[in-house]
Amino acid sequence: MRFALIGYGLGTFAGAFVATPAATHLYAYLGQGLGLALVLLLASRWRRLLSTKRVFLLIGFGATLGFLWHMSWASAILHRQLPESLEGINMLVTGVVISLPQRNAIAQQFKFRIRQSDHQFSQRVILLNYYGEAAIRGGERWQFLVRLNQPHGFANPASFDYEAWLFQQAITAKGYVRTSTDNQLLAARSLSLTTLRSRLRGRVQAAVADLAHGGIILALILGDRSEISQASWQKLTDAGINHLFVISGLHIGLIALAVFALADKLIRLLPATLMRLPAQKFAAILAILAAVAYGLLAGFTLPTQRAMIMIVVFMLGYLANRPLAISIR
Repeated sequence: MRFALIGYGLGTFAGAFVATPAATHLYAYLGQGLGLALVLLLASRWRRLLSTKRVFLLIGFGATLGFLWHMSWASAILHRQLPESLEGINMLVTGVVISLPQRNAIAQQFKFRIRQSDHQFSQRVILLNYYGEAAIRGGERWQFLVRLNQPHGFANPASFDYEAWLFQQAITAKGYVRTSTDNQLLAARSLSLTTLRSRLRGRVQAAVADLAHGGIILALILGDRSEISQASWQKLTDAGINHLFVISGLHIGLIALAVFALADKLIRLLPATLMRLPAQKFAAILAILAAVAYGLLAGFTLPTQRAMIMIVVFMLGYLANRPLAISIR
């Protein structure tokens, strides 16, 4: 298994340097690639093969799958981006705010999932700037008159690759909300994680309004660093500790460890419960739930996803009484 995973990583890395094929040719490549991966996997199981040959076949199998996954993922995003014919025109869209809006001196910026559009550009995630006076909240359903452009960024060396970040976030267009009477709030609430995070954000902001470093508390609870001033964030960055003040994989692990240790001690005060489940396994279940809950509050970002997966795999092995090796053959 370890060699297949190594090959998978090499395949995804190689895919980043290859131009994504057109959608009409992608399915043919996928079929051929999956066939090749199946042949390599079956060949690696042939008992007469030497171990070294089996290793190369497993690496080839993983590399093929990794390459195909990267190409299909990248192609899906590229072919959902805003067409050039729709750039710079007024477009009436309805959808849901799917992120916590970030406010600066002149605008609010947020991710918006388009449900319907008058130009057949729907079921996409876009990044919008809103210059109006209304307070936009996560989870709200709005109708906006927008003007969009394809996602672009500066190609300056040694600087933040904004376009790559937009691509990684699967943002298919960015733009701004036009001043119009068509802009209206359609629904203030929705059953979503974003709505829950938005409500919690409002309560935390009210509770820490009088604190000098209330923004750090908000960042540690929700992973939202919008309330940390640029000067303070630059100081934390210069000190190399900025990642400690926003929810990351480290915080997920610490929460899981703390819940496990605390639950392991407290459950022992209930002897009747121990007759059904050992204290350590009960603590492992609570640690999984705590990690998942904290990860969801953080917006289920990529670092929190990685930490959650590792914690869940480790704890499930613990619950099943199966020792987990660092690497699986």
